[in-house]
Amino acid sequence: MTTSPSWQGIPRARIYLKDVLERLPLHPNHRIDELLPHRWYAPESATTAP
Repeated sequence: MTTSPSWQGIPRARIYLKDVLERLPLHPNHRIDELLPHRWYAPESATTAP
């Protein structure tokens, strides 16, 4: 995953994995494609600086 041009390094990959693993149990099956790396968007809390 981290070799893809769309990834901005390891921290972004970790944000992606954490978000997907947290959302997966409650995410509707018919919308699973939203969790694929090329369609996923970081949660707003992960994109804002503290």
